[in-house]
Amino acid sequence: MKILSRYILKDFFTNFLSVLIIFTFALLIGNLIELTQLLIKGFRLSFVIKMIINIIPYLLTYTIPLACLVASLFLFGKLSANHEITAMKSSGLSLFYVSKPLFMAAFLIGTFCFVVSSYISPSCHYVIRKSKKIDIGEIGNINPAQLIEKGVFIEAFHPYIIYCDDKTENSLKNLMIFEVKNDAPATAIFAKEGKMEYNDEEGTIKLELKEGNIDAPNPEDPKKFFRLSFENYHLEFDIPSREDKYIPRSANDMPLGKLTRKINEYEKNGVNNTPLKVELSTRIATSFSCVIFTLIAIPLGIKAHRSEKTIGIALGICLALCYYAFIILAKALDKEAHLYPEYIAWLPNITLLITGIVLFYRMNRR
Repeated sequence: MKILSRYILKDFFTNFLSVLIIFTFALLIGNLIELTQLLIKGFRLSFVIKMIINIIPYLLTYTIPLACLVASLFLFGKLSANHEITAMKSSGLSLFYVSKPLFMAAFLIGTFCFVVSSYISPSCHYVIRKSKKIDIGEIGNINPAQLIEKGVFIEAFHPYIIYCDDKTENSLKNLMIFEVKNDAPATAIFAKEGKMEYNDEEGTIKLELKEGNIDAPNPEDPKKFFRLSFENYHLEFDIPSREDKYIPRSANDMPLGKLTRKINEYEKNGVNNTPLKVELSTRIATSFSCVIFTLIAIPLGIKAHRSEKTIGIALGICLALCYYAFIILAKALDKEAHLYPEYIAWLPNITLLITGIVLFYRMNRR
């Protein structure tokens, strides 16, 4: 039986590595176009190569599960087309027994994917952002809104934590601002738009908010909140130390340990930590998907044995599109704590797991 396991694993890893290289390169092409513009603008070739090297781990978090899916479809499509599955069953081997080495391989690949997405990719992503980040010591010569990055919790303006969905020049869109207090839950400010202005004489930054509301804890009962709506609201911040080169980490930049600590810290302070929870859920879910994709690919590959490579690619792309659509949806709703988007990231895993078990069981009974 060791010969059978070696045969299956050899074919699987041959397909896996080929698909992984092709899909990773395909996704890299889009980034190469942007990086080529850096060369035109005068950036050194060594800088561009550094960017490429640091982009690859991030791409791998998406292409590794996809490569598992397509490689498994290829493998069992081929075994089915050559009637090898029928021969194995005639010899008394169950489909589970035949697939066992593949599940073990998928588990190891998923573990590697989790390490990449939890530690390697965040560090590389942070290197890219640091390379493009402004020096806060030049604050007087820049647009103050450059201190704010979309999708990043900015903690430079103590005691405030600022988060926005988008920005254009000095205008910020869909803001969440939390005033953190040691002895009470944070006061939360939500606004559709904000405009930042730098006051050189006073050395402060003024933020004008429009169309929003304030959720403040009740002084008599901090567990209860009251809401105030506003058309215009003003906040003023002290500029961070000019000796600081403050480079905030986004959720994508945080290694697993820092991400979990931030989730607990924000939970304790009453800050909406849903974007961080979504990031954690997507990392775990996409890594676990290596095993789930393999599970569902086995019966699908056997059923679609004719022209197995063409059908394998088509099925792989369709399943991947459906899967990552839920991941994108979860990230799009990462400010809506009441919708629990961190659980939406798990919906495709649960659906595919149940479907895969049912299909695998039925195929094994035939």
